Amino acid sequence: MYRDHTPDFLVVTGDDDGMVAEVADSGYCDTHIVYADAPHIQNHPNKFYLIPQDPGWNSGSLATYLAAFDGHSKIYLLGFDGQDTEAYNYNCYAGSENYQPARHTKTSPDFFELTMKHIFDTYSEVDFVRVMPTKFSSMPESWKFAQNLRQISFREFILEADL
Repeated sequence: MYRDHTPDFLVVTGDDDGMVAEVADSGYCDTHIVYADAPHIQNHPNKFYLIPQDPGWNSGSLATYLAAFDGHSKIYLLGFDGQDTEAYNYNCYAGSENYQPARHTKTSPDFFELTMKHIFDTYSEVDFVRVMPTKFSSMPESWKFAQNLRQISFREFILEADL
């Protein structure tokens, strides 16, 4: 994400030889808040902030958790499309330098769906808004009954967020 945008907060996870090291060495941490888990903080002193309670999830789930943990009452989920095609990774950075897995790698959505469902359940007072091409785009079965999750289209997002 930091390659193309300048988020207020960034979460890095994974292999210390990959994206974590790239972000640590890039200088981005010098002027931005970047969260990582304890081993990465030890390997790159003065670069990262510790993820509270460090549950060991992926970056998307951790970013959602941090926003809820920080007390935000509405959280928009952009780029949380999931994996509905076997052997194809939808992540726009898949296969790029230091980013694994590759584009044509079988990935399972199970852990991501489980951790996100846990966040929805834990932070029941938060309005989670998943932004997709249409409000009728597919949604993981386990998320469909989350009372605090709704799905809107890109157009609805533009109107709702007043962009």
